[in-house]
Amino acid sequence: MTQPLVHHHFGSKEGLRRAAMDTLFSNVGPIVNTPTDGSPRDRLLAITERFVRFVALHPGATRVMAREGSAPSPRLTYLIDRCLREPFHQVVDAARAAQRDGLIRRDVQPDLLLFLLLGAGSHLFDATALAQESLAVDASAASTQEDFLGLFRALLEQGLFRQPAKHRRAREHA
Repeated sequence: MTQPLVHHHFGSKEGLRRAAMDTLFSNVGPIVNTPTDGSPRDRLLAITERFVRFVALHPGATRVMAREGSAPSPRLTYLIDRCLREPFHQVVDAARAAQRDGLIRRDVQPDLLLFLLLGAGSHLFDATALAQESLAVDASAASTQEDFLGLFRALLEQGLFRQPAKHRRAREHA
């Protein structure tokens, strides 16, 4: 693409970059938009599943977030303001709702939980060559993605979420 063409369509190289970021992150909003009539647990699980599926299809998005998120800059501010702030707040709010319902321990910091989910949910798809060359894990395979989602869901259900008291009591008496 020639410089005059970039300037004609996007005004500048920065305009082209912003258009690319807008396109790449255009599907982030639908990841967090879930029906609010479900439980906070179900909402967090649905968001997590959609996020993992998104990064499996768009690993470049997490690479951009990692690169841009490493230092303050106008580019980072644009990305946050335009694409990430609202979805991040929705996840944190869902975690707080789960805490209010007693599903997540009160000492879990929802903002840190968000970054745990972002990192854990995306790293396999961000480091596909590492997975392939070190352990012959094909992150692009549909079966690998489904297995990863199952593992991620199990870790959340068994490690993050508290079981309702009636299930805890039944397990203790068994």
